[in-house]
Amino acid sequence: MEVISFKSEHLEYLIAHGITDEKLMPILNQWTGQSLEAGGETYTLWHEDRPIMIGGIKQHWFNRGEAWVIFGLTDRKDFVRIHNIVQKFLDRSPFKRIEMVVDYEFFEGHRWARALGFVKEADCMKSYHADGRNASLYALVKNAA
Repeated sequence: MEVISFKSEHLEYLIAHGITDEKLMPILNQWTGQSLEAGGETYTLWHEDRPIMIGGIKQHWFNRGEAWVIFGLTDRKDFVRIHNIVQKFLDRSPFKRIEMVVDYEFFEGHRWARALGFVKEADCMKSYHADGRNASLYALVKNAA
């Protein structure tokens, strides 16, 4: 597995070949890929000649960002390696506070957030997503007092 700079065609590949969160499909398009590519801190996890995940940290302001990922259809056996790569990325991030929003009913996402060291700060943010779905807010605060 290799981390490379994101290109919009990586998202196009994931859309064409399937992503794990089908609820995202209506909002993903070529424009999304182009805006992510222009936005900077977006990366692709490349494995066996194809993108398997894209993600990054969107800066809200100095020292605060929001981590996000879009998974392609990957083998579960690869998840430990993926987790370790993401953990290193978070550990090396210059942000003191990194937030992560998880779909309220996505139990695997909640489990992964905790495994990465995030702490739940808001259990249920009602109608958070554009389509009205609820979400939970997690935060990873480095060197918290």
